[in-house]
Amino acid sequence: VYTTMAWQGNQGNNCAALTPHDAKISRVTLQFRNLIINFTIIMIPIVALTVLNHPNYSDTASKVTTSLTEKFPDNITLQNQMRVTLTLTQILPTGLVGAFAAAMLAFFISTNNTYIHSWGAIFVQDIFYPLRKKPLKIKQHLWALRLSMIGVASFVFFFGLLFPLKEFLIMFLTITGGVYLAGAGVVIIGGLYWKRGTTLAAWAAMITGTVISLGTMILRAAWPNIQFLVDKFGSQFPYNSQIMSFFAAFLAISLYIIISLLERKPNIDMDRLLHRGKYSNSEEVKQKAKKQKDFSKIWKLIGVNSNEFTLADKGLFIYYYSWSVFQTLSTVILFALAIFGFMSDLKWLLWWRITLIIFFTVGIIGVIWIGIGGFIDLRKMYKRLSVVKENVYDDGRVAGDHLLADEKQDPAEEF
Repeated sequence: VYTTMAWQGNQGNNCAALTPHDAKISRVTLQFRNLIINFTIIMIPIVALTVLNHPNYSDTASKVTTSLTEKFPDNITLQNQMRVTLTLTQILPTGLVGAFAAAMLAFFISTNNTYIHSWGAIFVQDIFYPLRKKPLKIKQHLWALRLSMIGVASFVFFFGLLFPLKEFLIMFLTITGGVYLAGAGVVIIGGLYWKRGTTLAAWAAMITGTVISLGTMILRAAWPNIQFLVDKFGSQFPYNSQIMSFFAAFLAISLYIIISLLERKPNIDMDRLLHRGKYSNSEEVKQKAKKQKDFSKIWKLIGVNSNEFTLADKGLFIYYYSWSVFQTLSTVILFALAIFGFMSDLKWLLWWRITLIIFFTVGIIGVIWIGIGGFIDLRKMYKRLSVVKENVYDDGRVAGDHLLADEKQDPAEEF
């Protein structure tokens, strides 16, 4: 709940929808893609673990273990991290290993070029631009973005090169993500749903989350070399990354609320800032709002709350809500059964077999559907872009409760 839609590597996708309704539907259809990703992420280690533990593959397992010991003799963490990868190279034929490596490289490039652009743009729009105050010309703006992206890429390269990985990968991702997410959650929630939230409070929350997360990483790396800490608390930093990211978020939330209340600034007109209600830019949206009918509590519970929902949309939301309930109940029930000793290894394997079949079946159907619809929507997007009128003042700057682009529609000579 706290970090929903906060990860800004996805900001382009989050802001691309034509209407709020389209954004809602995209969030649901995205889950079909995630099912295929989850299926792959689970299947690959299952295959590797089978090879490493089944008697029929003992020779291959021995080769993997020997190779890991030789390559990383003094690093148990890297041995564990590389175990699945090295196993795959032993069991896949040469051509398939190359294809897999090519696919991973493509995923790496497509992920990082998006992230570098996203974080570079965020630095310019949310840090550099507000501090500068004076508007940039278009060429200046583009150069600022380019330099910012080079800076992000350089930081990622040297951070990855120099910073040692001292924990499990998921934990590492949790604390590095916490550098942004620990403060971003309360800034987004407070900014959208609380009229009292202030800029100073947002900065305090972001800085707090960043300092605690970065401090945790530095302390964890340096801890074994600080003798008095080792003597007093042990050889390792006492709290894992999940716990530290929770503390970072808790302190960020506390500071955001306290500072916002102490500043006592006038409330912001959120409808005007977000182009909602009477400030909507779309006449079509305004007309639909007038004709809006009331929905039952059951429909509203699963997110169906406007006339824009077609029969297919309602079916999607029923599926998504049912899947969420199914996952939650499964977790609770399986936990209880495991506590009372009912779940044997064979029963766990049966459960995961059923789960993977569901992931694969529903995911494949969804991906085919999204693929066809995606090409149709892509054509619509290009058609719309060919006639849209550009507003050169729309550079993201906000003054009080409105975008500066709303004040001006015609380009100035300085551009």
